[in-house]
Amino acid sequence: MIFVMMLSVLTPAVSAAQNASTDYSKEEIVSMSLETNYSGFEFNVDKAISLGMSKEDALEAEKSFDELNSHIQAEKESPQIEPRSKASIAIKQAVDYMKKNKEKIEDGIKAGIDKIPFIKQKVKEKWKEAVSIVAITEAMSHYVGFAESVEAAIAGAITDTTPIPESAANIIAKTVTFLLPI
Repeated sequence: MIFVMMLSVLTPAVSAAQNASTDYSKEEIVSMSLETNYSGFEFNVDKAISLGMSKEDALEAEKSFDELNSHIQAEKESPQIEPRSKASIAIKQAVDYMKKNKEKIEDGIKAGIDKIPFIKQKVKEKWKEAVSIVAITEAMSHYVGFAESVEAAIAGAITDTTPIPESAANIIAKTVTFLLPI
């Protein structure tokens, strides 16, 4: 019984002594002090210092990760597109061209649907029936000021007005943009 009590008292002391004598490299300390969260990386300065990093190095590492988080947030934010941006002007021109050249665009859409791999012919025929150039051009008008490109507006309009999934709509949109003179 005395042996068990001594063991329980000495084990934490031995463990603490072992941790204190461990020499970690800066990379190891950074790795052990780094936590991820929804907004990026969080560096635990106190943990880094307790593992043997100097306070100056720990604060410098924290600053570096704060800068990294800023860059991550900037990448996540979508670009602001204005109604008079190049993309918006191009979308308006594409809508006008598509309205004036309905048959050519409809043929392009049908060709794009035919190029989609791994889809049964029956499904492709239903998609061809579902596509309406009038509906697509109307839906594209709603993307002015929001879409980054004509291709994105076409793909969005197709998914908004038909049962065609986004991956297939992207293929069709690429085909249609080849037909546009913009």
